[in-house]
Amino acid sequence: MGRVGTKKDHEGRGAGFGVSLGFFPGLAREAVLAKVAAAGFREVELPSTADVLENWLAAPLATRRAVEAAGLRVRSVHTPPEGWLNAEPDEAVRQGSVRAACACLRPAAELGAETIIWHANYHETPVPAGGLSASRELSRRSLGAFAERAGALGLRVAVENTPELGHPRPCTTMADVLETIAGFGNHVGVCLDAGHSRSNFQDPAAEARAAGPRLYAVHLQDNQGAGGDEHLVPGRDMEGWDRLVRTLDELGYSGGRMFEIHAEESGGDPDVTLKRLAELVRRWSAL
Repeated sequence: MGRVGTKKDHEGRGAGFGVSLGFFPGLAREAVLAKVAAAGFREVELPSTADVLENWLAAPLATRRAVEAAGLRVRSVHTPPEGWLNAEPDEAVRQGSVRAACACLRPAAELGAETIIWHANYHETPVPAGGLSASRELSRRSLGAFAERAGALGLRVAVENTPELGHPRPCTTMADVLETIAGFGNHVGVCLDAGHSRSNFQDPAAEARAAGPRLYAVHLQDNQGAGGDEHLVPGRDMEGWDRLVRTLDELGYSGGRMFEIHAEESGGDPDVTLKRLAELVRRWSAL
């Protein structure tokens, strides 16, 4: 299969497609990397969990050698679930979240990653009516500590728009993400999760335009309808997906475009999922 990890549009701008390795839990490192490379991808994102690439966090240099030997690169790393509690009113919990998120930074730098995906809050924690500003301030406090550590290691931080899922809170819209990162250095930007935008009744293409030059990462995943967050292979409202890809090209966006599909979507056969993702890249490369 031909290479699908990079394309050039008519103006010569690069646009890298890749996959998050979260839908390969528990598989041997070399087997995972071989599957991704065979599908034609050249970029990956790594979740910070022990079940990915034989606990890459414990052996980042060996992982980097294996990744490069497979002809791949790690474009981005996602903080662990324990590091998503960044707006918790319990100060001990919030500080523990910051520490958990920071734990992936040095391994990510050793991998050669350029961007770290960061969550401002956790969707299962209710935000009281009238408490959005207070919640945002807690996130900003956590982000300040995290971004300082990341910047010292030469890493960019991309704050992700997250799904509301019935719990209104900051960072479910691009405007709110931009408000949350306001005042931080240029190494702090935005991760647009298109599936989360669609879940939140937002148009991903419009959200990408709103992010503008602060757009540092993109997640590509779908759901069964607004309000869901199933992390499916994109397939609903393909005109909207095409519009997003054209918008990214028009913006001159050159960061990663990572498919973030959950393990259950592979139906026990990640090779089938990879084939479907490669077909989508070919569709979008022809726009």
